[in-house]
Amino acid sequence: MRARDARPRIRRGGRAESPTPSRLASSSSLAPPRPAARPDTAALRRHLGDGLAPQERPRGDRHPSLAAVTLACLAIAGGCRPSENATTTTTPVPDPVEHVAEPEPEGPPQMPPHAVLDESFQSAREAAQRRLLSGSAELQPELGPLPEGPLPGSSLAPEPLPGFFAPMELPGEGTEAEHNALATFEAALDGLDSGERRTPARLVMYGASGTAVDLWTGYLRTYLQERFGDGGPGMISAAPPTRWYRHHEFEVTASKKHWTKHNSFRLESEEDPGHFGVMGLAMSAKSKRAWAEIRPQPGSTSARAVKFYDVFFLTQPRGGSFSIKVDGELVTKVSTKLPRGEEAPRLGVHRVEVEPGEHRLRLELKGDGTVRFLGVSAETGEPGVIVDTLGVDGARISNWRSWDDGLWSEHLRQREPVLYALHFGTNSAVDTDLSIPRYEETYRGVLDRLRAAAPDASCVILGPGDFPMVKEPEVAEDPEAAKKSAKGKKSAKSNKSKKSKKSDKASEEEEAAPVELIPRPLLSEIREIQRRLAPEYGCAYWDMLKFDGGHGAKAAWAEAGLARADYLHLTRGGYLRWGIGFADALMQRYDWRKSQAPLEPEMPAELAEGPEGGASATALAPAEAPSATGTPEG
Repeated sequence: MRARDARPRIRRGGRAESPTPSRLASSSSLAPPRPAARPDTAALRRHLGDGLAPQERPRGDRHPSLAAVTLACLAIAGGCRPSENATTTTTPVPDPVEHVAEPEPEGPPQMPPHAVLDESFQSAREAAQRRLLSGSAELQPELGPLPEGPLPGSSLAPEPLPGFFAPMELPGEGTEAEHNALATFEAALDGLDSGERRTPARLVMYGASGTAVDLWTGYLRTYLQERFGDGGPGMISAAPPTRWYRHHEFEVTASKKHWTKHNSFRLESEEDPGHFGVMGLAMSAKSKRAWAEIRPQPGSTSARAVKFYDVFFLTQPRGGSFSIKVDGELVTKVSTKLPRGEEAPRLGVHRVEVEPGEHRLRLELKGDGTVRFLGVSAETGEPGVIVDTLGVDGARISNWRSWDDGLWSEHLRQREPVLYALHFGTNSAVDTDLSIPRYEETYRGVLDRLRAAAPDASCVILGPGDFPMVKEPEVAEDPEAAKKSAKGKKSAKSNKSKKSKKSDKASEEEEAAPVELIPRPLLSEIREIQRRLAPEYGCAYWDMLKFDGGHGAKAAWAEAGLARADYLHLTRGGYLRWGIGFADALMQRYDWRKSQAPLEPEMPAELAEGPEGGASATALAPAEAPSATGTPEG
């Protein structure tokens, strides 16, 4: 955990400043000559005319002019008047110069159109990138601001790396009705930063395959944990639901041919009751040969700091039993069978405590019935951030209609999230029979369920990014041309069988022909529905189309090595770019507020000194050093 007392204060403009006593402004060239005996400082203040403290005056009037000081001195009996018998030297007094104060900006300072970056958390950004990058790969550059005017779209260049900073859109932004949709999330970060919050701040991230890969969410997890403390890796599938399943902090393996995957995208049967839990996913087995094992990924410090695992399962009639082992040693045996007299399935959980370090958690079935696992949560037991990655390959927002609401709601309430996020839409955009009114009705239903289960949590909707389709070339319906085309294909096949270098080269040139990308009509309608529902439900909206660069920008992403050939899925570098963009947008308002925290006011030097030239009793006291546990910055 970082040392909280070493954090610098941030002044406007982003300049770091040590939390030392306020600097006292003084200019000997402008100050009047000091008399043998100075008047009382308080009396001098009263005779300067406006009765305002220095920090309350307009900037141009904080230091009294020479003429004002002279008049004030004459008004105080004997304060500045020399003896009648004394020899005096007259110093010429220049004519006072009229000073025009600089106009103050109207209203509060506005957030900049880019991410709020500071050296105090630059190391966290680098650490989060390093967790995703391999070997000696270079760190990615910061995201640039959105261009003025239209987005570049298909004209976007692959260099420098694509990706723009797209700020969160808040409900009623720029009006009196503006609502901070991230208030609960930011309050939790304040509590972690000050040391007052003693429980973790959990974020739950729902989505499809782009989320399930746990790469952009992996960056977000590491970045926030580096800044606010490590609460643990969060939720993990008890067994791999796919061959390519991965978690950024844990490696999950299992016996082959013994496990059944359950999710609403691919139901086991029409009668599946939808017992998926908070993940929207369950893994079941009944063979006594079935096992699953969870171990830390190489380089994961979060997985090695875990102090307990919560194993979630469905307690059901005729439920089987399983044993839990840690590092090969039997810890306990658990039954998932409902007690007599109970019939309704419900959520079950068993906690296993461990010492921090390298551990293998193994689940082994006894073979006396079906065991349905609803996930495993790994946590450190310390205040900090937890990011639950709850993506399911191929998922659509419509799948939520099949989830058992009682089980899911109970599981989500146990997680106590301070923020939930939704990223859906691209898979639905390829459904040609999609009903847009039905889609909006379903999305509303999901938001209603989330609001009911987590009414105080912050909400973020990630709008679909650029997912273009390739425009098919127009082919003239000419019988003769069709015959020639068929002969050409037959000739090419014959040449290929002869391994002709000439035909191979021609084939490569044909494959390299430029393609025309066009927007998907349904995706634009889906995007607008989500954007419209976000303020209605008090959610922030993150426009991934702007982040990508507009319609057709994915071509530049693919050319830069950040996107796959399907223009939907990204490479590791592309998901890292996504993580940086989302994290910067999520934290912009919080970091800007911290950077605008007021500093101690400055006092002019001539008012900070007492009658004998020493420090006045009314001068500002030195700022206290923060305690070891840190103090709030805001």
